[in-house]
Amino acid sequence: MDKHEEAVREEVSDRLGRELTDAVWRDMYDRAQKKLRHIVALFGDADGARNTVDYIAQLTIEAIREDALQRWTAAMYQAERNGEPTQRPTPRGHTNIIPQDGQKSQAVFV
Repeated sequence: MDKHEEAVREEVSDRLGRELTDAVWRDMYDRAQKKLRHIVALFGDADGARNTVDYIAQLTIEAIREDALQRWTAAMYQAERNGEPTQRPTPRGHTNIIPQDGQKSQAVFV
């Protein structure tokens, strides 16, 4: 692992608040590098801005989130196919309170 990759891994760990295993890191970093090559091929490197630790760390975090969503979706699909109960998370910020005065909910969905 070169110094640039080490810096990216440290930045990703800091942003996520946890360390990644070597196997997960390698897979997610490789995905981010592939996406970076695609972006640079289409749009250029923006005078080097797309080759910074910050930019590659963000692409790596996006790969991690994409993988987590894909795994969760597959698990929910499989559970439903098997007739198992599935839990659907309530969007963050929603309180499940129905206003009694006729006003619309002001819940924030992010």
